[in-house]
Amino acid sequence: MNDTVHPDTSDHAPAPAPAPAPASSLRHEHGHGHGPEDCAADAPVLRHLLALGDHYRDEGLRRQAMDVYWSLVHGYPGTREAQLARQRLIQMAEDYDREGSHRIARDIYEQLLEADCGDPVRT
Repeated sequence: MNDTVHPDTSDHAPAPAPAPAPASSLRHEHGHGHGPEDCAADAPVLRHLLALGDHYRDEGLRRQAMDVYWSLVHGYPGTREAQLARQRLIQMAEDYDREGSHRIARDIYEQLLEADCGDPVRT
């Protein structure tokens, strides 16, 4: 991962938790996400979106990467790309935690649980 600090990725200020991008921006108009069987025609697009998220991550643009990854997780659950995006989000949460940004890490973990289970995490 590139350690270059970009002005829009500073984690020192108490910024709001990273919010998922609107999944509707990547979803078919008639669905709430769909399974792998519905995404055969979308597979090349999903691969390119994942690659774009990876490019952002590699350039140190973590928030932009998370926007793409969240769109895949929420918009295309059950696809290979959504599972890979989820793994990348977990790795990013681990990185944030290791860097001392525990609140951001926790928010990512809780949003992943909500995406998986459908209910917000209660503490």
